Amino acid sequence: MLVEGKSSGVTKKCTSKSNMCNEGEHIKGCRNKINWFDHELAHMRETLELITQINKDNPQVVSKKEINVFKSKYRSEIRIRKKNAHDKYIRRASDKQAAMWNVIKSNGVQSSKAHSSTLSANDLNSFFVSIADTIIAEIPATQSNFKDFIQTSDTLHFNFRTVSFNDVRDAIKSLKNSKSKDPYDIDVKIMKTLNNLLVYPITKLINMCIENNVFPALLKLAKIVPLFKKGCENDPCNFRPISIIPIIAKIFEILLKNQICEYFEGNNLFCNNQFGYRTNRSTKAAINNFISFINKCLEDNMFALANFYDLTKAFDCVQHHILIQKLSLYGFSNNSLSLIASYLSDRRQYVSFQNCLSNNVHIKHGVPQGSVLGPILFLIYINDLPNCSINQYILFADDTTSISSNSNFDHVLLDSQQHFDNIQNWFNANSLSINIAKTQSLLLSTRPHRSDLVEPVKFLGVIIDASLTWESHITSLSKKLSKITYMIRSLNTYVTKSTLMTAYYAYFQSNLQYCILIWGHSCHVSKVFAVQRRCLRIIANLYFRQCCKTTFIDLKILTVPCIYILECLIHVKNNYDDYRTPKEIHKYNTRFNNELIPEYTRLSKTRHGSNYFGVKFFNALPKFCQTLNSTIFKATVKRYLVTKAFYSIDEFLNNDLPTLFHNC
Repeated sequence: MLVEGKSSGVTKKCTSKSNMCNEGEHIKGCRNKINWFDHELAHMRETLELITQINKDNPQVVSKKEINVFKSKYRSEIRIRKKNAHDKYIRRASDKQAAMWNVIKSNGVQSSKAHSSTLSANDLNSFFVSIADTIIAEIPATQSNFKDFIQTSDTLHFNFRTVSFNDVRDAIKSLKNSKSKDPYDIDVKIMKTLNNLLVYPITKLINMCIENNVFPALLKLAKIVPLFKKGCENDPCNFRPISIIPIIAKIFEILLKNQICEYFEGNNLFCNNQFGYRTNRSTKAAINNFISFINKCLEDNMFALANFYDLTKAFDCVQHHILIQKLSLYGFSNNSLSLIASYLSDRRQYVSFQNCLSNNVHIKHGVPQGSVLGPILFLIYINDLPNCSINQYILFADDTTSISSNSNFDHVLLDSQQHFDNIQNWFNANSLSINIAKTQSLLLSTRPHRSDLVEPVKFLGVIIDASLTWESHITSLSKKLSKITYMIRSLNTYVTKSTLMTAYYAYFQSNLQYCILIWGHSCHVSKVFAVQRRCLRIIANLYFRQCCKTTFIDLKILTVPCIYILECLIHVKNNYDDYRTPKEIHKYNTRFNNELIPEYTRLSKTRHGSNYFGVKFFNALPKFCQTLNSTIFKATVKRYLVTKAFYSIDEFLNNDLPTLFHNC
């Protein structure tokens, strides 16, 4: 018979909060300990110690079996308390992935060596400020003028207008949630909490600034937090400056940026191949544009030589007078130019490093990084780059890619060199410097060519190989997903299943899904699918090599083929007007009149893309599903794919989709 009660002097009482904290776990990076040891567990521990002592004194009162049963119950409660406490810690953390690794490290995995540096905050600040002067001084002189490349119209005119209370309120709501504090110790949470109270005075102040063409000096101070990358810790080149600007400045910049973007987008002033920091112009769109052009070259039996340019400190080297003159050529009024000039001039920054603050230093060049308006101004700065030569360009912020194409190998090399000289001339005229060491070239063709131009190149997070087999990218992705799988395996003991699912969607599937529209057709995709099934078995506690198809359905997780099918269908749906139907070609009333025509491809390499298989997937859907609006279409298709968990594309196409969709 179990006896529950106080220890009566046999054991030490554990009633105070401080004593219970001693039973908690200390998580690195967390100020306090995770207190999973509560009064109920303290009472169970006292009881366990009491009955253990009674068993020693009189085994007939409490048997060993009863002690083992109670001990098992006690340990089970500890595991539950730990998991709940870890879940709470992860949910509250601003960096959830770091919090997950902290939980893993706190439970037995050795943490990595802490970084230490002899550099001071002033050393780093001096380096960050002076690096632009050093780069600009080394740029060779050129006879070209930056004005030679800009094509403008005299009919366009832009002037900043005052803002409304609703504009300011929406700008505050659009701020990303972050616990980091600005140079004046204000965080986003405070601003959003006091939104209704602050919107009136902030609106009045911003409108006064717009009317007087002044950006306040107090809002031009930036706090720089150096982030160590790799290499020697005493080399300032190995630190990436993370800029934090005042929250009020961000609100002001959002309002200015919205007006500038509305003007440029409404008048089609941005280059068509300008991606990044624009609506519906993401990295995925840039990569898809690149691959579409390459596929066209391969279909025409041409060589395509792509040059991937890397700029040295591009944002920091922007010349203010050049930017102002470019804005003037784009139709900005004198008042608007004065406000932008005020925004760019007399900016200051200080560095926060190893609990020390540097002195404030003035910045002579560049657009402010970490800001909202800075990236848009940089897009305007390089917007005329494609005008320097007749070539195919992909621009994504400071990542510039040019593609030369020709049916003759020698001619494509000659064209590429000529384009390189023109681009180099443009960069020199605009005081920007190419980092030759990081600039790469890749020759894509179906015919044999030089071996020194076939090394895979990483472009916006996707590794592109010369044959477009995507083997290099899938191999790299598999390794990355395996590391995340290890994190999920390590977390499995310490957190609940719901947290594991959160980790899966946040870190595993987000990486898996990135640009799968481009590489999801590859024959090497089975490697990634194998890692996904291994991760799923860990979450569901399945045996090694146990079939997990029903588990995909139970957990409502899409398989790799299903993710690819869904992305293809969404792409076709969003670009439906770009495809043709038979009734647009002839007047005959055939049964396939309303089906989309797949893009004709001569090569199987180019056929394995969204424009071919995406159309086949779309035509296989029932008619009622094809006509749904985009949001409902995505939800309907996803719901169907979740319930089927296809392991291959053929499995999807060979099903009776109209009947199954209606049943679903």
